[in-house]
Amino acid sequence: AAGPPGSHVAITEIDTRLQLEALCEYVYRNGDDVMKVKAMLCQIFHHANHDRFHTARDLLLMSRLQETILDFDIEVQILFNRMTAALGLCAFRLG
Repeated sequence: AAGPPGSHVAITEIDTRLQLEALCEYVYRNGDDVMKVKAMLCQIFHHANHDRFHTARDLLLMSRLQETILDFDIEVQILFNRMTAALGLCAFRLG
């Protein structure tokens, strides 16, 4: 809800990279295999969307998800395809 005209709302800046890393670390410690893969895909997707291509690429290569993605259900495969598209667009944007 907006305040009276001329009033200002204080907005706290959030470092989404650090927040996402903390959430992913929690999942990596406590989640099952599917949850861990989804967390990794979301983390790579996030880096790609914020033009951190090398970080995203390195996470993907270290995870070796491209070798095992066909063993997961279709929902995870769709997330993998979205992440791959985001990574490709990131590379394109950065030249």
